[in-house]
Amino acid sequence: MPAPGRFPLLTRDAVAATVVPGSGRLPTHLDRKAAAVATATVTDGFRRAFQQGTDGVGLRGGTFATSFTGNAVALSFSNARLATDLAVTGDASLSFGDTTVTPSGAAAGTLHITGVWSGPGATALNIDGHLGGRPVHVTVPAT
Repeated sequence: MPAPGRFPLLTRDAVAATVVPGSGRLPTHLDRKAAAVATATVTDGFRRAFQQGTDGVGLRGGTFATSFTGNAVALSFSNARLATDLAVTGDASLSFGDTTVTPSGAAAGTLHITGVWSGPGATALNIDGHLGGRPVHVTVPAT
């Protein structure tokens, strides 16, 4: 399972996600950081769910609800925060690598995160969507 290398207090203090080559218009530096923080918030939620085995709270606020069914683990986020200025709401599925979240605060929009979150083949998570009406197509390491 990936883990944030650091826990930024503010989005501007985060490490920016990497732009996917040839993806067209470049997202702003803050958008790249917000995409990385939103993804790290989901990752942190998965880690907490596995450690606690239940619902939980974000590092700096908000909540997530956990459901375990068969081979699937799903989280539903409500204003979860890894950084104080970026809330994440939406649903994530570890087993299917399919997540759609709506960040708000330092950057607002919709992000779709795909990739293998953990285990063999976990190399990168792809983040596509829009922040502030601007397209975002970036990646962060999965491990």
